[in-house]
Amino acid sequence: MNTNAQKKLILQVEPQKIAYIIQNRITNEVLHFNQYTIDPYREIDNELDKMMSQDELLQTDFEEVELLHNNTLNTIVPNEFYKEEALGNYLQFTIKVFPTDYFASDEISPLQAHNVYVPYVNFNNYFLDKFGAFEYKHIYTPLLEYTFAHSMKDVQKFWLYKAQNSCVIIIYKQQHLAFINAFEIESKEDLLYYILFVMEQMQIDPSQQIIHAIGDLEEKDNYYELLFDYIKTIELPNYDILAKQFNCSKEILKNYYTLLHT
Repeated sequence: MNTNAQKKLILQVEPQKIAYIIQNRITNEVLHFNQYTIDPYREIDNELDKMMSQDELLQTDFEEVELLHNNTLNTIVPNEFYKEEALGNYLQFTIKVFPTDYFASDEISPLQAHNVYVPYVNFNNYFLDKFGAFEYKHIYTPLLEYTFAHSMKDVQKFWLYKAQNSCVIIIYKQQHLAFINAFEIESKEDLLYYILFVMEQMQIDPSQQIIHAIGDLEEKDNYYELLFDYIKTIELPNYDILAKQFNCSKEILKNYYTLLHT
């Protein structure tokens, strides 16, 4: 059996960092994980060449390659308002766009919507040259697909995805996306503020709402304990079970939850 035919490479890219896993396409087992810090003062192609040369497993063949663009340069557009020729128009209401920007979109069929975003073209071009055709998405696309799939039986569901110094809040009501936004956080008080602010705007009672948290929030850490003073029910994944399922560490799961659930 050709073992390369079972291998999938998934890369999560941002301007100064890349994280990637090699995964068994059949079992979802993580065969290899690594991350690489990019020097912003060097040419991106040189930095990526260095990363590729340092990890011999990246020099093998893959049956499938997928790239996740990790940024907040995006917006969600319902299908009824979506036109492929107007991608830049949607984004100009949420971010500053330039004439030279390239725009892309991911269809999210379960939500009947598109995720419109600005991809990192330099990463796309480099990996296209290295691997040939591959699929790329915005990181919120698999996040929305995952959270929606686990919200279909709920009248209302509140999701918190925390990853280092940022968080994403997603709310579903009656199996429809009611809210999604990302926030930069520097402290546990920032996280609490944004959660309570969103709940107030969405007319949600903190004492009654369960928060379904994924990412690097964990029970009894400072962030969790502060949230628990205001929100009595915070549900976390069973990272022990998931770590065995994916054959990886709990730290990888917490810091790269979306990468593993693509």
